[in-house]
Order: sequence, then structure tokens, then C-alpha cells
Amino acid sequence: KDEDYDRLIINPTVVNSRMRGISTNTKSLGQGFMLTRLALADDEELRIYADDLREFYYCWRGSEARAKRNCIGVLFRGSAFRGLNAYQPELDRSWVLGALSTLAMGGSLAVELAQTAHLELLRSVGACGPSTLVQYRRPFPRGDFVELLSIDDHVRHPESEAGRRGRSRNLPLN
Repeated sequence: KDEDYDRLIINPTVVNSRMRGISTNTKSLGQGFMLTRLALADDEELRIYADDLREFYYCWRGSEARAKRNCIGVLFRGSAFRGLNAYQPELDRSWVLGALSTLAMGGSLAVELAQTAHLELLRSVGACGPSTLVQYRRPFPRGDFVELLSIDDHVRHPESEAGRRGRSRNLPLN
């Protein structure tokens, strides 16, 4: 991800191929290019608000079985985990694998679970309704307010006072 943080990305091809695929809310994924469908007058410009649920996949609590699937493919001395919840003093001198009991990018259900949870959370507070949500392979919503949701990223183009008068879509960029 950057020089201070890594992402856990796995490639469980065999496990994914044996799982029944679920693709309900992944079909609601919004993609940035879809905003090119907005028609603006010459005197209008588009500004959006965007927020990101940081480290969203790592907020999930998984089972021990999931952790065994989500191993970091490098051996560490047990002492490297001192200060973490996973630390076990009896493994100080042993070689161990780090494993995360969370969602990992690449798992077949990770995107579906994450998209569904975030979508339902936003819907519980009145956001991402069917008339405002931009979705791939669906008609673009009509109106002055549109939203996109892509897993942990929520982007919205809110209606402004000027927008209600029918002219400007000049809104602060967050």
C-alpha cells in the first residue's frame, strides 16, 4: 500500500473455484468512469464529496479457519509478534507464519461481504437509495443527486442551493 503499510492480498484460486459464487451487491459497485455520463452545461462543473472507510477489510473479525487461509507467506520468529495480541511467549524462538483472521483481498466472498455491509449501513441512514445509486450496467440515475459505492469508497454529488435553482453544480471537493 505504501512504505509503512502492506495489504493482505491472497490468491486462493483452488478455494475460490470450490466456492459457490455470490454476486448480489457486487453488481451495485460504482466505478468512477461512470461519472462521465453526467451531462453538464458549459457554465457548470462537477464537484463531489468522497469518503473512505480506511482499512475496511481489516475491521472484519474472522474465524480461526479463515486465519489459516490468510497466511502471510513469510516465516517470522515468534518474538517478532511481541506486543501484538497474537504473541505467544512459548513461540519466541520458533519460526511461525503470520495469519490474519479478517477479510483478505482476493477471497471470493470478500468483495460481496464488504460491499453488502457498507451498502446496508448507508441505506440504514437513508443513503444509496435505488433512485440515486450509480450502478454498473444500469441506467444512470436522474436528478441532481447521485452516489457511487465501491466497497469502502462512497462518492456523492449532492444537490446544492444553486443546483436547486437549476444551474451550478459547484460544490466543495472533500
